[in-house]
Amino acid sequence: MLAGIAMTRTLSEDQKINLDYSLSENVTVTSNSLDVPFTGVVYYGDRRPALPAAGVEPVFTESNLMAYVGISEDLFKSAGQALYSHGPFELTVPEVNYLTNSLLKKGPVKVQLTGVPVIKINKEGISVNVKAIAQSKTKSPPPPLPVECQFGMKVNLNGRHLILQSLSPKCKANPGTILGKVLVGIANPILRWIPSIITSWFQIGIQIPLPTGLDFTQTQIDYHTGYLVIGGGLNLNG
Repeated sequence: MLAGIAMTRTLSEDQKINLDYSLSENVTVTSNSLDVPFTGVVYYGDRRPALPAAGVEPVFTESNLMAYVGISEDLFKSAGQALYSHGPFELTVPEVNYLTNSLLKKGPVKVQLTGVPVIKINKEGISVNVKAIAQSKTKSPPPPLPVECQFGMKVNLNGRHLILQSLSPKCKANPGTILGKVLVGIANPILRWIPSIITSWFQIGIQIPLPTGLDFTQTQIDYHTGYLVIGGGLNLNG
C-alpha cells in the first residue's frame, strides 16, 4: 500500500512549503484492523527538519465506521513554524478609500511574522493566533503596521484530501500613531488578505497518505483537546 504513495509533497511552490510523511511505528495488523501510524511535518525549503517530539496522540474510541484518521495539533504547529521560517511574505493591498489606505497603501506590502503562530485544537475546532508587522513597499510608505489575526478553522476530508471546511478570521491593527488609532476601526477591509496565506494551502486540499483510488466517503469529524479524528467509509475506485 505504501509503495505507490508519495511521502513528500509540495503544499505551495511559490512559498516553498512542503509536507513530509514517515512511518513512526510498526504497522499493526489484527484479524479485523490495520493500524498505520504516521508522523507528518510541514517545513519550509528543501531540507526537512528533524521530526518533532511526540505530542498529543489521537485516541480512537469508536469502531463502527470502516476507517478513521487521527490528526494531532502537532502537524498544524509544524505548519505554523514553516510560515515563521519562511520569512517575509509579499501580498497586495486593494484600494479601499483614502483614510483606510493611509494605514497601508494600495499595492505591494511586506508581511513579517513576529513570532511562531500559536495553534491549538479543542472541542470547538482549530484556533490560530498570528502576529505580524505589515509594511507598504510603495514610495513614501506609512509607518509599519502591527497586525494580529485570530482564526477559527474547521477541516474535513474530500476523498483523500484534507480540505478547509470553514475559516472565521478576525484581524485587528495595532497602530502606534494617533491617526492610526482613529482609523483602526475602518481598517478591516485591507486586513482580509492576511487569511489568504492559509487558504492558499487548501485550494486543492492536502493529501493524506492513502493509495490512489482509495477515497473516504460519508465522513464525520470530532474535535478533541490536542487532536481531531475523521471517520468514514472507504471507496475503491477502479
